[in-house]
Amino acid sequence: MSTTNPKTRCKNCDTVFQGNFCPECGQNREIPRLSGPKVLRTLFSAFMDIDNEKGFFYTIIQLFKAPGTVITDYIRGKRISYVHPFKVLFALAVTFALSVGFFYNDLYSKLSTDSIIQLSNGSFNISSLYKHIEYPFIQNALTILERWYNKNIALQEILTLPLFALATRWVFRKNHFQPHFNFTEMIYMRAYISCQILVVFLLLLPFNNGDIKTISFIPSFLLCVWTYRQIYKNTWIGTAWRVLLMYCYVIAITLTLLTTAIATTWFFVHL
Repeated sequence: MSTTNPKTRCKNCDTVFQGNFCPECGQNREIPRLSGPKVLRTLFSAFMDIDNEKGFFYTIIQLFKAPGTVITDYIRGKRISYVHPFKVLFALAVTFALSVGFFYNDLYSKLSTDSIIQLSNGSFNISSLYKHIEYPFIQNALTILERWYNKNIALQEILTLPLFALATRWVFRKNHFQPHFNFTEMIYMRAYISCQILVVFLLLLPFNNGDIKTISFIPSFLLCVWTYRQIYKNTWIGTAWRVLLMYCYVIAITLTLLTTAIATTWFFVHL
């Protein structure tokens, strides 16, 4: 005995239809909520396929025209019109890495041996870190970290997705204008925002003097404020304050993780 699917409303175009696919836009009737297992199942395709949706450049343009709409639509199930955020992010990351190598091959070359020697000047080693933190060490460490950041901006955007997702949940936890987003949905939200930031970096890359984070911070910050305001419907000042607090949370989490790693290393060295 054959059965037919009941009528349903397409989450992408609102067409009422019967069957497995919407006759208007082609989207599947079954659009599960974003979750951890769903990420694992789709991550491989995110690397391999980028042209099966409406368009890569269409998604980029819409992220700058109405980023809040793109993000909330995708999370709520209107996904046929946009490219998967990780597909866009990885494509932009590769483009950015190649562009940095093309424009600033000499500037972002390997760290000099002198810098590493200065960093480990004297009898410094990890096991005696707490006794040998001096200004020259901090200065050279920050220089090395700065060079690493400038050379690995795209990687940094990808690695910090969970941190920004966590910080976003904290700073917007009392918001009443949008339904509760789970942690995975927050990661997808941040992935689209990271795409915006990488586009800004790419546009400013030919004009920077080797310190791209400095010239890119203000436009990136303003872009985040604009996007989060569209998503959460807060005031400009309230959104700017929350975004600034979000960055502070990310820095605090990063420092906590680094401190924990150093302390753990010190503990095992002294066992």
